[in-house]
Amino acid sequence: MVLPLIVIGLDVFFAAIMAYGTHPNLAQFSHGLDLILISRRFQWLLVAASMLLAIILIAMVVSAKRRAWWLIGLAPVLALFFHRFSTDSFRALEIIENPTFITAQQAGMIRDEDEVVGLIFADVAYAYPYAALFAGPVVIQSDHDRRMILFWSCFANRAQAFEITRELKGRDLEIVSMPANALLVYNSRLGQFINGLTGLTQHLGRQLGDKPAGVRDPIRTWKTSWSTWRSLHPQTLVLQSSRPLAHAPTAPVLPHYKLPREPGESSNNLRIAMIQTLPPLALPENAIADKPLNLTAAGQTVLVYRDPRSGALRAFDRRIEQDLFLRFVLNTDTRRPKAFVVDTATNTAWNSDGTALDGARRGAKLTPIPADDSLYWPVMKYWYPDLSIITPHAADTAAPTR
Repeated sequence: MVLPLIVIGLDVFFAAIMAYGTHPNLAQFSHGLDLILISRRFQWLLVAASMLLAIILIAMVVSAKRRAWWLIGLAPVLALFFHRFSTDSFRALEIIENPTFITAQQAGMIRDEDEVVGLIFADVAYAYPYAALFAGPVVIQSDHDRRMILFWSCFANRAQAFEITRELKGRDLEIVSMPANALLVYNSRLGQFINGLTGLTQHLGRQLGDKPAGVRDPIRTWKTSWSTWRSLHPQTLVLQSSRPLAHAPTAPVLPHYKLPREPGESSNNLRIAMIQTLPPLALPENAIADKPLNLTAAGQTVLVYRDPRSGALRAFDRRIEQDLFLRFVLNTDTRRPKAFVVDTATNTAWNSDGTALDGARRGAKLTPIPADDSLYWPVMKYWYPDLSIITPHAADTAAPTR
């Protein structure tokens, strides 16, 4: 009596870990992310252990040592296997390799207000509609001898793109889960987890690693409306979804999976802009207006503004020499039509790309800092524990000069 119960109990236990051990909501618990990683890494060991226990139970019945009705205990095991390999929603998500693109003129199915992820790769503009990325959040494409990969964490509204080598192949990748609303991808050939939100390898204890194998330089991405991207890049190519999902979102969606809840924590819909300095800085999205911000925080001196041409967030290091930190104001001098900002120290005009247009520093370039906006504060705080919100003050902007 006791032995069959032990066998069935262990069988159900292993099958349950295999079936639900990668559920994204586990990340709300202290060691939930570790369980997700361990469950996927040892998935086939769990399957083998569960099947072995089922064979042991069947052998007991066949040898007439136990009654046949004990086999009913295998029903929940079969149900768990069916859930894991037939109904798990993450198995339905695609890794799109060598996708099909259409021209902007052919993309009549996209409305002007629909959001897209845009990027420039090999001097060609590409647009990836949110609706298409919702079904295929990993895109791998080639241009002659160059290759790139795009990761899309839809519930974090975060896109990361990188140039890659031929070492990284789509057939080796698997979408595992979305713990804390970040896309988690597993390279089965190398046994390596890739966090799509950070673009780094993921280890136990919520520790981020280095660049994944085969991943090289980052590619800048934009999140904007289709009409804006198309006006800036009329020759853009557009990702054509091979398997569009009905009612797929065409705009940012709120975080869906649970996060650890801290006392006094802000709601999930608090949007921020993140400046990836060391340590990273966060700004309330509504604090970034049409004037440049001269920020000084955590030993960082940063210029932040929205590009007047596209509305994209831009950030630059304000230090141009060892001990020289520039301060910028909005240009209002109509005699300098190409200038966007002017530094108050030398009255040099700079365009929105951070290039000096005149004066002694003509041609000099500010060092860009990766920046992203329309991100959700609780999600980014989970993955970047050192992230802190700074509130700009009136002193961070100065009155424009003529």
